[in-house]
Amino acid sequence: MIAGTIRLDVKPALSRASIVFWTLLFSLSCIDVYINYLSTAYSLFGFSYRSPSPGILAYAFLAVLVPALVLPRKIERVTDFVHWILYFGLYISVVIFPVLQGDLSRTDQFRLVTSLFASFLIVIAPVRFWHPTAGLRDKAFSIDPRAFWQLFIFVYVLLNIFVISAFGSRLRLVGLEQIYEQRGVASDVEASSFVGYAIGILSGAFNPFLIAIGLCLPRRKFSLTIGIVGQLLIFATAAAKVVAISTAIAPFLYFLVVRKGRLENVGLIFGGGACALWVALGFVGTDNFILRTIISLTFMRAFCITGVVMAFYTTFFLGHPLTHFSHVHLLRYFIHYPYPDSVGEVIGRYMVPGAPFDANASFWATDGMAALGFYGIVLAGVLFRIFFRLFDGLIQKTDTKVACVAIVPLLMGVTNSSLFTSMLSGGGGALLVLLYAWARISNPD
Repeated sequence: MIAGTIRLDVKPALSRASIVFWTLLFSLSCIDVYINYLSTAYSLFGFSYRSPSPGILAYAFLAVLVPALVLPRKIERVTDFVHWILYFGLYISVVIFPVLQGDLSRTDQFRLVTSLFASFLIVIAPVRFWHPTAGLRDKAFSIDPRAFWQLFIFVYVLLNIFVISAFGSRLRLVGLEQIYEQRGVASDVEASSFVGYAIGILSGAFNPFLIAIGLCLPRRKFSLTIGIVGQLLIFATAAAKVVAISTAIAPFLYFLVVRKGRLENVGLIFGGGACALWVALGFVGTDNFILRTIISLTFMRAFCITGVVMAFYTTFFLGHPLTHFSHVHLLRYFIHYPYPDSVGEVIGRYMVPGAPFDANASFWATDGMAALGFYGIVLAGVLFRIFFRLFDGLIQKTDTKVACVAIVPLLMGVTNSSLFTSMLSGGGGALLVLLYAWARISNPD
């Protein structure tokens, strides 16, 4: 008789259990803060609360937890990282908070959760099931590093000169109380020129690329400094929170997640961070100005508002004409757009009547619900998959870390705007070109 021992590797199970734990902690922290603080402090902005149906709430939690059981634990390709940021940065919010907000009927809540669940499953479906960019890599040529950097520097300097000359003395680094005033100034400047495209390309492509290069390559730390300074310049134009937050969290995501490919640490960042603020709020209370400001920036402006706005988009477009993608300016030449203002401005007036509020929303709201209703939400998942699979198809595996860090502002952009806006004027397309060229430099470091 041959005696032997069987060793069971429990690490995968423990890792998966930690993912579920951080997901629950993140969700419950956000829910508690929403019910006990945001629903009273920001009720005028639509943060209402009505006790949900236990069945619908349980279904929403099921839709949240199932992806936590199947999302990859290690970075094999760019979209592995993308799916995790989308999951914590948007999906959990748009599934749970429309149920808590309570404006939708139970039937419509069920339809919304189901369509979002189906859409996200399409987004994260295994590559072997459907990979629209398979075979797109072309290794037949390489790019001369010197030529790449000469062209990069020329375009980068030109775009920055354009931005500085367009804004002039109106460039200002402002505090929280002056953000909307600065955005009004930026809107006036952008309306009279094409500088908005330059801002989008710099903030969504060139600066994130420099930051990624500086973090991932030891001998290019100067690129990190240039990228951060460049983002500060862009923040001085329109005080965009996406620029500030994405620049701040990129180093954390690199050191805790990307460098070693440990995707479960995304849950630690979101879940641990939300729980820490939740506990601090319980002990310190809302009288502390600094804590109240942090809560506003995180729970209100980052975590919860995407779900609340999703509820308003759903309620509005269930009773008003759909855009059929005419909200995309290029398609407006072929498809009638039924509203006098942008979708965000229309929903903003619906949320806060009489206020000049632009309720920008995620691609699930704009390219999904606003375009084709609940079916549009499912279709938006298909579009998201196609757009972001391009990064897998056109980037070499050795450049995955650079791509993951550089793509952070784009991912934050799609939580607050249309996919088409993010890819065309938000720098997504330019970033894809940069990363494609970088992957073909014969000696990038």
